Amino acid sequence: MTHKTLSLADISDLPDLPHARWPRNGTYAPGPGPEIHDQTQLAQLIALGRTMAVFPESARSWLWAEHTAVPLTDAPPVVTHIAWPPHSRSLALAGLIRTAARLSPFLAFHVPDVLTEDEINDGLLALAPRIG
Repeated sequence: MTHKTLSLADISDLPDLPHARWPRNGTYAPGPGPEIHDQTQLAQLIALGRTMAVFPESARSWLWAEHTAVPLTDAPPVVTHIAWPPHSRSLALAGLIRTAARLSPFLAFHVPDVLTEDEINDGLLALAPRIG
């Protein structure tokens, strides 16, 4: 069965496709999903049908042909923090901050009306192995 969208409830208990588990403070939370050490391992396990994960829409750029991405309708927004030393004079960092400010409606120094609300609120995706 193919779904155009899913909810968090839809993916909360998939016995044949458990959520991947990342370490927190050096330990893994209990659960049936595999313990993940890096993004490559995660991508491989998703492609093999051994796990699933939730990522921001921007993760589409690294999807493999063996992956399926389905938008989640009720996922919380993704928050990205950018921190840098106050003495930094990096032109690359300045460009990154300018771009983030231009694209984000949540920053105090954003540039208004650059993108539509739909373009900004790109949501989250549930990644799973491609079937069929």
